[in-house]
Amino acid sequence: GFEIVATAGDGIEAGEALARLRVDVMTLDIHMPKEDGLSYLRRNFSAKHPPVMVLSSVSRDDSELGTNCLQAGASDYVEKPSLATFQERAEEIQEKLRCLARAPAAPGLSGLDAAFAAKKVIDDAGGKLRVIVMAPADAAKVAASLLELTPGQPPTVLLVRAAEAVISTVATDLSARIGRTFDEVSGPLRADALYIGTAAGLEAVLRSCRARTTSVLVYSGGAEASLADLLLFERRNVLAAEGAGVPADDAVPTTSFIDMSNDFLARRGA
Repeated sequence: GFEIVATAGDGIEAGEALARLRVDVMTLDIHMPKEDGLSYLRRNFSAKHPPVMVLSSVSRDDSELGTNCLQAGASDYVEKPSLATFQERAEEIQEKLRCLARAPAAPGLSGLDAAFAAKKVIDDAGGKLRVIVMAPADAAKVAASLLELTPGQPPTVLLVRAAEAVISTVATDLSARIGRTFDEVSGPLRADALYIGTAAGLEAVLRSCRARTTSVLVYSGGAEASLADLLLFERRNVLAAEGAGVPADDAVPTTSFIDMSNDFLARRGA
């Protein structure tokens, strides 16, 4: 179970409580008086700080704020559940807190993902595929997911719902956020490589991969056209962001995408 050892009305009070108490894990809101959550992280977080889950009412659409919190040291960024989803989301949040307390994660990697990452070995990663369907506005959320990828991953293809002329700008933005570059699509897709383009530009490549076990991640609505060919894949699993309103096997927070994608790819043969 959980024992609440302190509550704080703002970041300053949180720092004072942490100085005098033994704390295994902390939940942190964004909007607080005197000192907000992001300012608290930037002022206080260090290697000795207990793991932090940012639990905020801020919409996931404000993804830049979530990314800033992860970069400042938070291990996870979770939207507060609504009354309609309280029971389901509360159990998810409690499990993530348990994992954070047992196995503190490096900043930027969710505690739940870190706790299970070692168990999810993807056999024949080069023979499988991950496809990310995104709009340019999803760049921060996608970057946060890409930062969770560990070695031994299938090739990851980003399908951007934009004009071909915009792709280089999106690629440059993402590369700056994650510190990695995108490979040219020439020859077979390689394990651990990242590729980017439009659905039309990568159509031939994707059709050659229809027999692969494929994890599809959809970050926002309006992706039906990009999904049309992917839904024809023989062994595929489609995860969509909550509220995206597209055909999918499940709708979940984007913060859970990589963990659930890894789980599917690890369980399924090539």
